Amino acid sequence: MADDMGLVKTLKCVAPRGPLLKQDRNLLNKLNCKRRAFLSGTPIQNDLLDTSVYHFVKTRMLGSIADFRGRLSDCTVSKTTGATQNCAGLYFNVLISGKLAVLDCILASTKSRTDDRFVLVSNYTQTLDVFEHLARLRGYQFVRLDGSMTAKKRMKIVDKFNDPDSKDFLFMLSSKAGGCGLNLIGANRLVMFDPDWNPANDEQAMARVWRDGQKKPVFIYRLLTTGTIEEKIFQRQTHKKSLSSAVVDCEENVERHFSLSELRELFNLKTDTLSDTHDKLQCKRCINNIQTKAPPEEADTTCSVAQWNHTTSKHKIKDFALHSAWDTAVSFVFYQRSHEKN
Repeated sequence: MADDMGLVKTLKCVAPRGPLLKQDRNLLNKLNCKRRAFLSGTPIQNDLLDTSVYHFVKTRMLGSIADFRGRLSDCTVSKTTGATQNCAGLYFNVLISGKLAVLDCILASTKSRTDDRFVLVSNYTQTLDVFEHLARLRGYQFVRLDGSMTAKKRMKIVDKFNDPDSKDFLFMLSSKAGGCGLNLIGANRLVMFDPDWNPANDEQAMARVWRDGQKKPVFIYRLLTTGTIEEKIFQRQTHKKSLSSAVVDCEENVERHFSLSELRELFNLKTDTLSDTHDKLQCKRCINNIQTKAPPEEADTTCSVAQWNHTTSKHKIKDFALHSAWDTAVSFVFYQRSHEKN
């Protein structure tokens, strides 16, 4: 078929993995092809680094890569610097404190009752520093992987952590540095401490413990501070996935989720809600924040949180670690199982 279409005469290179090209952008520039197609099993993310992919497929469509990045960076900084400065103190003084108390309780409860181990994921190296402080305070052994570590050393600490005889209780992971490709089956519990605007980043990071070779039940905890920008980021993740379903999977009835007023509300702090996300769902299965109707039987963790279980009471929680941490700072929980045991 390729000969009939005339592709053999023009195709110069077949790359087995698109992500490798995304990582080595100099390699993209060296390929001399008249007809170009870029195939990748991982998402092309909405950050400046992935503009090289578009530049490869359609040269000069966005101008030079350096010029385009410069223009977009200037625009982004000018529009967000003020908001970022206003929220910096709020994030580290409010967001971390409540979630850290919940995390501390989950870790202590699990450590005292099981031999389960944890992967702690954050988008920020400052938060990994906080994790380190907590681990040293409680006497937990740990390893840390962030962007400062070489690839060779990364594999050594991954292999060490995955060793069944390893004494490391915690694997601290920067989602930007190691959220994709790592196999961390030495742990069966993972905590996503903060959300990313791009849902693909979080989904890749959460998949680190649910991999081939995992022999234990897996628990994923996503911690969001109620009424803050974190809930709004999570809501935007849900909206982005809905948009992806409409474009890629041809699903219908996907609403337009953005408005000017919603964008202005991103940095507003809501103190009068148990869950802003649940409020915006306008859930018909709950009355006064009490679930009166179970989710559909076919619902699982791949479904929208609208089809998960909702609770404001720890008595509905079967996971002992989350149950024990409830009274520290938990107001609302969405929970679901991927499947039932046969």
